[in-house]
Amino acid sequence: MERRWYEFWADWGLVPRLMAAVGVAVVAGGVMQSCLLVIEGATDNGLRLDRDIKEMLNYLAPVVADQALVGDYAAIEQVLKKQVLRIEVERLWWTDTAGRTLAAEDRGVNATAPAWFSKLIDIELEKDNTVNVMAGGVSYGTLHGRMYPVFAQNRLWQQFVKQLQIVVATLFLMLQFIWLIFRGNLGTLRELASGADRFSQGDHAVRINTEGAPEVRQAADAFNNMATNTETLLTSLGQSEAKNRLLASIVEQSSEAIWTTDVQGLVTSWNAGAVALFG
Repeated sequence: MERRWYEFWADWGLVPRLMAAVGVAVVAGGVMQSCLLVIEGATDNGLRLDRDIKEMLNYLAPVVADQALVGDYAAIEQVLKKQVLRIEVERLWWTDTAGRTLAAEDRGVNATAPAWFSKLIDIELEKDNTVNVMAGGVSYGTLHGRMYPVFAQNRLWQQFVKQLQIVVATLFLMLQFIWLIFRGNLGTLRELASGADRFSQGDHAVRINTEGAPEVRQAADAFNNMATNTETLLTSLGQSEAKNRLLASIVEQSSEAIWTTDVQGLVTSWNAGAVALFG
């Protein structure tokens, strides 16, 4: 028959139960904290990227306007190509009032973060980052820009991996500490159980080494005190019984008539001397 989960749990010892509970709590808390930090980081990175591209466009607009004023399109293209090489800039393009477009694109970026992670954090960027190119109150078109979210995703992935590594290291240390703390205590408890079995089988001289935490030592001391008192009582009873047997033997062999009566005066026991006397 298929066993239910609680039946497996019932077979687990104290240390495995504690390790499992601590492991689940640490892993769940660590993963949740890491996810929250990454999601918060994704929001911050999205805002930063939008801010950076707007600052860049505002910086480039006067430069492009000066070159457009003299009709130096080659210089505008060189400016765009130079700026697009900056980290996290994907594409810059300028469209003049006649509809002509000059564009510069950065080479592709390799994503180190897995697809599921990139989909999870989903860094949101503004789709249209545009600045009007103006000079002397005259429009010279619009300047556009777009940023790469891949760099930020890669950094967040590295941060997430480091967080998980910290969680694993913390879990390992906690499990080691739990094992070290309970190793001595469980040894005393096992010895206590074994001692109780031996005591029940007649080994009244068994004693337990008092080691471990105060609570465990108290349990061991209580068992030892109980065993000592019981052994003393049994020894005393044995000695009394031996004395009684000796006294009974002396009475039985005595030639004098000896008998006992109850409260009503009826004879309850007698020896051979009493039999010879009363017949």
